[in-house]
Amino acid sequence: IDAMYKSEIPHNIINALNVEWQFKLMDALDTVEGSEAQVEAIINKIKTFYNFKDGSWQNALKLSYAFCRAKDYKFATSILEPYIFPEKEKIPPKLSHVPSGADYEKVLFAYISMSSHVPEKFFSRNFSDALVKARDINKERYCKLFGDPFMSFQVLDNPKIKADFFEAGCPK
Repeated sequence: IDAMYKSEIPHNIINALNVEWQFKLMDALDTVEGSEAQVEAIINKIKTFYNFKDGSWQNALKLSYAFCRAKDYKFATSILEPYIFPEKEKIPPKLSHVPSGADYEKVLFAYISMSSHVPEKFFSRNFSDALVKARDINKERYCKLFGDPFMSFQVLDNPKIKADFFEAGCPK
């Protein structure tokens, strides 16, 4: 695949093929004991060639899960943010690249879950805005986010998140 970059084939097509191959490699290594270094090398390779803004939300979600497996939550969340907040993008993504309905909910809650592993996100506007969106889309699922086993109640140190949580009337 790497040799194909020297051909006349457009790089975006080769990148798509390459990222799928890297996913296959990670899946194969998933059951191999002691393969963490190899998975990390694959993730670092993806970072060198993949244009995250040109990809689909499906690939962004798959990539974010891969980065989570490598405990790179900060990078995983950065991949999903353009799909959670397309209105904040300088160049709006193509409509086909933005999830909707249940797909948007899946990406949104994945983003929140991953962000909860990055303490500096607790006070970010994107994190609190994502929680408001989650509350508006699925209040029951939103309420279940707080506390064990999902998010620490430390996120309530953010006054905006705390106010929104109490406004939602969650039973906890």
